[in-house]
Amino acid sequence: VNDPQALDYRIATLVLGKKAEVTILRKGREMTLSFIAQQPPEDPPRNVTELKGVHPLSGSVVANMSPALADELGLAGFRPGVVIMKIRRGSAASRFFQPGDMIEEINGTKTRTVAVLSRVMAARVNEWRIRLVRGNEPMNVVIGR
Repeated sequence: VNDPQALDYRIATLVLGKKAEVTILRKGREMTLSFIAQQPPEDPPRNVTELKGVHPLSGSVVANMSPALADELGLAGFRPGVVIMKIRRGSAASRFFQPGDMIEEINGTKTRTVAVLSRVMAARVNEWRIRLVRGNEPMNVVIGR
């Protein structure tokens, strides 16, 4: 295999549940590794949730990112955390966010799951400091009440 796209193609065309082999070079020596091709795991479960309330993410539909969801969305890699799946038109979230944004941290709390994100958004604060990743670009957003 000469490039990452060729490797992706070869992996994508494997038959699930069947044995596969790959030959690699490690420290100048060839090694053959065997594995059973499997679907990407749904871990953690997505927990798709529409956020409601008086906060900047109100009107967004979020989910826990998993390898399975990353694969469904056609992402090149897996990044754990919470992803915005949809945004209701005219909602508070539509003013600041886009589908695909990964919410990493709010007011100093790492938002690794939808449950944590929901709990943080329920807090009554005067200002929201949100760290997110859009595409591959990290962003910091500060939103007041």
